[in-house]
Amino acid sequence: MSIENIFSNKTHKDVNDIIEKSKSPFFLYDIDSLKKKLRDVTEMNPSFLKLWYACKANPISSILNAVIDSDIGIDVASKGELRQVLKSTTDGSKIICTGPAKSKEYIEMLIERGIGLIVVESLNQLSWVNESCKALKKKQKILLRTQLSLDYEDTLLGGSSITPFGEDPNGWKTLNMDEYENIQIMGFHVFQWTNVSSLEQLHALWVHSIELLIELSRELNIKLEIIDLGGGLGIPYSNDEEEYSYEEVINLLNEIKSKYDIPTFWLELGRYIAGPFGYYFTKVVDKKIIRGKDLLITEGGINHISRPAFTGQSFPCKTVKNYHTSKLTTFRVHGSLCTALDYLGEFELASDIRVGDWLVFTQAGAYGFTNSIPYFLCHDLAAEYSILNNKIEQNRQTKTADEWLV
Repeated sequence: MSIENIFSNKTHKDVNDIIEKSKSPFFLYDIDSLKKKLRDVTEMNPSFLKLWYACKANPISSILNAVIDSDIGIDVASKGELRQVLKSTTDGSKIICTGPAKSKEYIEMLIERGIGLIVVESLNQLSWVNESCKALKKKQKILLRTQLSLDYEDTLLGGSSITPFGEDPNGWKTLNMDEYENIQIMGFHVFQWTNVSSLEQLHALWVHSIELLIELSRELNIKLEIIDLGGGLGIPYSNDEEEYSYEEVINLLNEIKSKYDIPTFWLELGRYIAGPFGYYFTKVVDKKIIRGKDLLITEGGINHISRPAFTGQSFPCKTVKNYHTSKLTTFRVHGSLCTALDYLGEFELASDIRVGDWLVFTQAGAYGFTNSIPYFLCHDLAAEYSILNNKIEQNRQTKTADEWLV
């Protein structure tokens, strides 16, 4: 549901009530619309494709519950994410574990919990999985995460850069597979890109990676059952970005599947699943002109939505309501932190917007609050609400610094 529909729908009149009563920024997640997308996605899925939701995109329980109900699995990348997911399901087969840092103790915990598959990211992790399985008299399915040399730049997941993700092919080639009798290697995991806005670019990355992994499987004499391509499906953050449908993604995978004899592909979708269904609301606390530029200062900023500082790409922004004029002005929007990094972007907004008015940032269902720096300067922690079954539920109240600071 679009932000316009939320405010025009009488069933969601409570959104306006929250705005009128709130003194601090908050997030709103449209779980009803998310559930519809999950149904649409699963209905289109071909039999050779398994979907996982990347918990890191947004681990709030209302989203995780919707994902579990849709029969899409969940990818966790930390002990905290695992504990959060286990509140929604105790079925380990619905969980896979990724992430470059897995201690021996954490790996033992994963095996004891019956986690369906562990993505192994180092030779050490491989040995620890095998040792834990021996002690527990279990056998564990794994994927080998492989860091490939790709001609692709990505500041967050590395692209062609050296990162902590996985081993490079030469590392895996040192394996003596006879030493790991308690492990079942199902294939490979590769994921070195994020928020790819072009299907052509996505196709090129997938094909190049698949061809390299097929060759590696031959050298290692591994039966290649699964290639986990990770996530990276993009959503538009500006008008000039391409938006593609899931049907187009499936057509692309069908084309690849017809060329390469891989039994199963996996995708870990986070942003693509949750991003469009989140909204971040914050109030304008000041307005001024600096060297001829119009500025708005907002109560919340990168302490709640830090993605602009990490990527240089803003969440789309608009005024919550239509104000007194149709004339637009280009405003630079900054948050309240004492750093120039707290810059949320430049937007065309109503020229007569006033102190006390509210802005809403869209596409904020993924990589919002849990991807930010909420404790810096002791500002309030943002409240979170969900629209579920046409009713608004509060998931977390606003928390002031005196409630969490010791």
